[in-house]
Amino acid sequence: MNNVKASTQPWEFEMFELLTGYPRMADGEFQGKYHHIKFVWNQYIIRSNEMIEAAFLAIMPFTDSVEREQFAAQYIYRVLEPGYEAAICSFFEAAFGLEGME
Repeated sequence: MNNVKASTQPWEFEMFELLTGYPRMADGEFQGKYHHIKFVWNQYIIRSNEMIEAAFLAIMPFTDSVEREQFAAQYIYRVLEPGYEAAICSFFEAAFGLEGME
């Protein structure tokens, strides 16, 4: 049994624990999920800290901690993919729509 507190574990372990709890989901499973928020994600540089922080702040009032962890896990899966920019755009387009581009 691992007696190390989560706060003292290296970030790699924390990320692994997060990802093992949330398997990768298809973009379609997020289709329209956050369209009502009207978050204009395409104003940010893809894969920037500013982009993911703004997305988190946008979904926070509408989600619980489990849903936010799910969102974070899905984002991380896409960042780790070859061609991550297209993967992130596809995920965010499904989840948030193309508000401001329509």
